[in-house]
Amino acid sequence: MSSLISVKASFQNEIRKITLESKTLCSITALQTILKKLFTNLPLSYTLQYQDQENDRITFDRDWELKEALNSAQQVKPSPVLKIFITPKLNVSRTSKILEHLKTYSEEIHSASLFNTSYQAGVVQHVTLPSRTLVKPGVPLKKIWIVSNTGKKDWPKTTALVYSNGAVMKAAKRVHVGSLKVGSMKAIEIAFESPYKPGNHVSYWFLSLGAERKRACGQFSINIIVKSPRMIAKPASYRVQPSAPRGCVTKILSTNQRLSTKKNPNEKFYTIYKIQNCGKIDWPKATAVYHITGNKFQVKTPIEVGAVKPGKSVEVVLPCVAPQKSGKYCTYWTLAIAKDIQDRFGERLYLEVVVKEPESSKILIEEKN
Repeated sequence: MSSLISVKASFQNEIRKITLESKTLCSITALQTILKKLFTNLPLSYTLQYQDQENDRITFDRDWELKEALNSAQQVKPSPVLKIFITPKLNVSRTSKILEHLKTYSEEIHSASLFNTSYQAGVVQHVTLPSRTLVKPGVPLKKIWIVSNTGKKDWPKTTALVYSNGAVMKAAKRVHVGSLKVGSMKAIEIAFESPYKPGNHVSYWFLSLGAERKRACGQFSINIIVKSPRMIAKPASYRVQPSAPRGCVTKILSTNQRLSTKKNPNEKFYTIYKIQNCGKIDWPKATAVYHITGNKFQVKTPIEVGAVKPGKSVEVVLPCVAPQKSGKYCTYWTLAIAKDIQDRFGERLYLEVVVKEPESSKILIEEKN
């Protein structure tokens, strides 16, 4: 079997080729890393297919299916070639919602054209957060537009920006704008919070002339993309809550577990974090590790940490057990005062584990094939 293999990847009428060692394609994750380097415009979610000896396209998304694709490519003479086709996944539910929003907008715009033809608005500038801006999850933000009265009448004092549909993002449903003369400009500001769910979030707004919720003029949108944990360079730190000890600051120096570390089902392992007190005061004696969210990996919390002086570090050992079912699991822990989990501080302790498929299931799948 040849050690070198050529990979031809096709995405959006663009074909790229790379030759590498077959052992480099050891997993789906490794293949996706290579594809990201070949195509900078890859979507967050897509389907992979390879072409077999009978010129059929076979969908694959597991490591053992990738091995089948490599075995098929090795049969190509004179040199092995693996042909891969990348297709973006279409979110049907999201598409239907967008179509519903567009239908609502067409009806509202038609109604506005019948009764409010003298009132017009135009966006002169997006001062903050241009369309599809990347943001972190759960962060307070402000969207500011510079708008102009491009109509034939002055806007009344009761003019307001009203929420229509889309993502709410903890924003007020109605923001006062006030009067504006024809040809004049004004800044409109909305305070909101980015969602915790990664992906594209869009919120739609319109200008209303009075207390009634009727579209007067203009269409405004907030369009942001919330980063996934993989897109964030460093783990986000928790803000110090009002009841948390002030001045308690942490820094994760190291951990013995890599990102997406692979484990067997029900495998026992230890996760060790080396954490430094980089603040100016001692941590309280009641400091302990608490679970926030995600799979608990059968770790019984709280785990006592105790007092740590400034500049000193401590190792926190978490005895974990991998889940029984194969798949990807992640979790978050935090340091907190034992009397109340809300009194938490410092960086979150993050763990991501990929549970392998049992060898018995692989054999059964191979026998069926």
